Amino acid sequence: MKKKERRKIVVFIAVLLLIVASFIIAVAIVEQYVKNRDADRFSYSSSTEGAIYIGEDVYIPNRNIETLLIMGTDTSEQREQSGRKYTQSDFDALVILDKAKRTFTIIHINRDTMTEINLLNDSTNQKVGTQIAQITLAYAYGSDDEAHCRNMVSAVENLLYGVKVNHYLALTMDAIPIINDSVDGVEVELLADFTSVFGPGYTQGKKVKLMGSQSLEYIQARGSMADSTNLSRMERQRQYLNALFDKYNDTEDFDVSGLYKKIKNYVTSNCTVDQLQRLLELMTTYEFEGIRTIEGEAKDGEQFVEFYPDEEALRDLVIELFYKPASPDDLKN
Repeated sequence: MKKKERRKIVVFIAVLLLIVASFIIAVAIVEQYVKNRDADRFSYSSSTEGAIYIGEDVYIPNRNIETLLIMGTDTSEQREQSGRKYTQSDFDALVILDKAKRTFTIIHINRDTMTEINLLNDSTNQKVGTQIAQITLAYAYGSDDEAHCRNMVSAVENLLYGVKVNHYLALTMDAIPIINDSVDGVEVELLADFTSVFGPGYTQGKKVKLMGSQSLEYIQARGSMADSTNLSRMERQRQYLNALFDKYNDTEDFDVSGLYKKIKNYVTSNCTVDQLQRLLELMTTYEFEGIRTIEGEAKDGEQFVEFYPDEEALRDLVIELFYKPASPDDLKN
């Protein structure tokens, strides 16, 4: 990926990391999850015993991978309307750093993706069962924000065949208008007709400067849209983030400290300051290899849209990003 595009991503993530750094000095290191898988299901392993064979090619887990899950969760108003039990993760992106290749990639995960999620006791956070459901619902279980995040980490690990998610950072969507206005608004070309959301004149193709709550409505609108699928919304989210990155690039003397004071109460993470600083240093020097999505098919469920990943394409994506070709020495006992 070109240097300018890499810098756009880094600037945005760097702002998030710097904001959180002052807020979470005492937070513990992320829990690691080890899952039992069915024998006939492809799974990730941290040992050479996890070697997989595709044709004549052999791959082993890449031990140089480190990951950060970024979540955008329901706003405070949405939480009050639905209750904590039904709080969901609206935006999910997994940052994958390859410390050997000195690159990083982002997987943008569809919130409607159907996968196995853990059902937790609301008081003890103990696992009481599992269910195949939209991945966004994993965030609904748990007694507090940290438990919500850990259950979401578990769901993402399960979706990606047991790969490890090392760190997480969750930001409630209330912060989006604050971040948006910190750069005096973000300009986009409307990818859909927004007259039902913003009012007359906001037709598809119109160039507008999003201010305040418009930024949140643009990336969250769904039920009132002609195309109400989350795939359409994900396209708007990526468009908005790219425009936001550009605006940060063009903003001189950006006031990170001032922004932190405004949104610090909207952030949850398991990283220490040292971890965040190290991740930031890696991303500012690594080559950005782009945003990837998971291929699949969206279907109408009994109540809500259900997105079913293409298992073969997902397996190939996991092998590409989390494995490496095995050498003869790698396969020696």
